[in-house]
Amino acid sequence: MHKNNHSNDKVIQELVDLFETNLKEDSLTFLSEEDFECLIDYYDQLANTEKAILATEHAQNAFPYSGTFFIRMAQIQVQAKRLDLAQEAIQKAKTFEPSSPELMLAEADFLVAESKYDEAIHKLKDLLNYVGKAERSDVYLEVADVYELKLDKKGMAFWLKKCLSLDPSNEEALNRYWNYVDDEKAYEEAVVFHQKILDKAPYNFLAWNNLGNAYEELSLFEEAINAYEYAIAINENYYYVYWDLASCYEKMGDWKKAKDIFIDIAEQFEQEPQVLIEIGKCEERLGQYEAARAKFKKAIDGLTGNVSIGNAFYLVAKTYEREQDFIQAIFYYKQALEYQSDRLKYWKSLGKVQFELEYYLDAAGSFIKGIELNEKKYKLWLYLAQCYQAIGKKDMVLNVFERGIATIPNNIDLQYARAVFNLTNENTQVGLEQLEEVLHKAPNLKSSIFTLFPELEKSHEVLAVLQNF
Repeated sequence: MHKNNHSNDKVIQELVDLFETNLKEDSLTFLSEEDFECLIDYYDQLANTEKAILATEHAQNAFPYSGTFFIRMAQIQVQAKRLDLAQEAIQKAKTFEPSSPELMLAEADFLVAESKYDEAIHKLKDLLNYVGKAERSDVYLEVADVYELKLDKKGMAFWLKKCLSLDPSNEEALNRYWNYVDDEKAYEEAVVFHQKILDKAPYNFLAWNNLGNAYEELSLFEEAINAYEYAIAINENYYYVYWDLASCYEKMGDWKKAKDIFIDIAEQFEQEPQVLIEIGKCEERLGQYEAARAKFKKAIDGLTGNVSIGNAFYLVAKTYEREQDFIQAIFYYKQALEYQSDRLKYWKSLGKVQFELEYYLDAAGSFIKGIELNEKKYKLWLYLAQCYQAIGKKDMVLNVFERGIATIPNNIDLQYARAVFNLTNENTQVGLEQLEEVLHKAPNLKSSIFTLFPELEKSHEVLAVLQNF
């Protein structure tokens, strides 16, 4: 709540130079109270605690009957966690300004530092009786801070809303309230509250954006789009709302509109690699594979970090896979793995295109890599079994099923696949026993067996088992 009237950087620097020269020479030119306040603020903002304390001590010597500098000393010592010195400064300040709002705020900060949160809240509520309307919203934010430290999210939200009811344009409060909403999934509450804010401040673009976020999370996409468009109309330079609007169109499956918004971002703001990636994703969804590839490849030149670059190569590979150009897909999946060898989905995708080209042993190797990364992914065991089945390694297929079932004992899909494999590979009795066991656990699988394996429809033994379910 403390302010000073110095605004000229040159003047401030001259004041700092004068003060530091005097410190070296052990002398001090006369400075006004405002000059000292400016010096203390300067050092405080630089987190230079020792210089801030020195400036405050000189100010106390120059103005020994001013409570202001004892209050400032208390604030600095609290920040430095020197609570004994802070308490001493508070007691001295009370001699001069016992009802000063700044002193009461310093006392509240001191109580917070001692983890006496309820006492701090009481002190801040008392402070409300001594400040004007313009400063009440700041105090409400201070109370919200204490509730946050108490891990009382609802209490924090209550005081943030009080702050916003008084000052609807307070960006800090709006952002913190939205974080609370998002953490607690309180989106319906957020819709109602932001509508009230907008009744008071209809040109508050951040409130419109928050309202759009709440609608989007509630899958009310049309309402979200309207809110985002209001935010853009009020502040067309607010970068993040364009991303939110594009995201909304993506969730609606309107890839053309989403692409147009991302193009707007690229044209209106800096053409960042991530914007190119998003445009490419939209083009890939629209079946514009060559255009999408061009965006991904262009983005790679500007990306940093293995994760981002690996993902871009993966996206390039996906476009080739969509076009069934599996040779190129393999090349780019391997490029992705050069940057991120621990991404399971890269290994799985590589294995699937290798399988399409009948590179069965290579595909098996890729699926094994995936299993090493996460052995609980049952589909990888199924893919691996398919590889061995394709090259006639029946014993290895069964071995894969046994290992997979031992690893994921409750997975019905693996047990079902093992039963059907035995039924279709002349191990009928074992397969029938396994099928019956599976159907006891998941009788709904009965309806799919002939769709997936029509040849079993001629098996009297299988039909007999199914009649029991």
